[in-house]
Amino acid sequence: MPIIRDTRPHQLAPVDKITCLYLIASGALASAWNSGLDKAELLIPLFFGGAILTALVPPMLRRIDRPWSVFLSAWYPVLCWTFFYKSTALLNKASPIPSLDPWLAKMDERFFSTPFCDLFSEALPQPGFAEAMAFFYSSYYIMIPGVGLWLWIRNRTLFFDFIFTTGFSFYLYYLLFSILPSAGPQYFLAGGEIRWEGWFFGPLLTDLLMAVECPTGAFPSSHVGIALVVTVFAWRSMRFAGTVLAFLSSGLAAAILYGGPHYFLDLPCGIATGVVFLFLSRITFCRRKLPGHRGQTPVQ
Repeated sequence: MPIIRDTRPHQLAPVDKITCLYLIASGALASAWNSGLDKAELLIPLFFGGAILTALVPPMLRRIDRPWSVFLSAWYPVLCWTFFYKSTALLNKASPIPSLDPWLAKMDERFFSTPFCDLFSEALPQPGFAEAMAFFYSSYYIMIPGVGLWLWIRNRTLFFDFIFTTGFSFYLYYLLFSILPSAGPQYFLAGGEIRWEGWFFGPLLTDLLMAVECPTGAFPSSHVGIALVVTVFAWRSMRFAGTVLAFLSSGLAAAILYGGPHYFLDLPCGIATGVVFLFLSRITFCRRKLPGHRGQTPVQ
């Protein structure tokens, strides 16, 4: 079976280019905000050094002409997204733009007289419902690897498209989070307490979020925006898979408002930005030829 590439072995793939651009942009922000940035002496070299490594290592992997190396040359951004997310928590502390949390909390108060997450949780406090919300929130963390690996096995062409589009969307969200600080109700109103009720998924999600979550990126909800992108690709691959992802994404949209991570306004803005970022990624990616044409080369 021929190995379908995202690009010729010696060239930068589209995902390499957007990853480099994101790292350079983040490095530029870190340099501009150097005086107020915690760990600037570590973060700035990591960003610019990461851009150099991104320009060098993935093309080297593609020259090996093995499925595992081609996979890693495309999959590596997924392995870095957690670090990129955590770095936004440092960048937005140095951002000259004031935190959006007071304004977002005020919007909740204006429309619902209380934080919507509290209203939702108090209206449906049953352990079974809380467990369901924790399940839907937890499903976010398996959507990307699940759909990505499925596409690698089932449709390599769509796999490269998927990695580019999710990466493109993530990088735009991360730049927004770096520039526009918003911690979310669980940090701004609850002092950083993260506790999901339930029997299995509740405690599991609590431990997971305590390990990976940080006070950044509440507005807009990247969970909802990225879930929308992943659902579109699952649907393009197989209608049944798309239906399952649509069900999980719908539950996730409710779950982000239940446990305290988000204000109500984060949800519609997350959907809107997810649609816009998906559209922008299509404009960018579809300028290229698909496999079998110039730019994506099957290697025997």
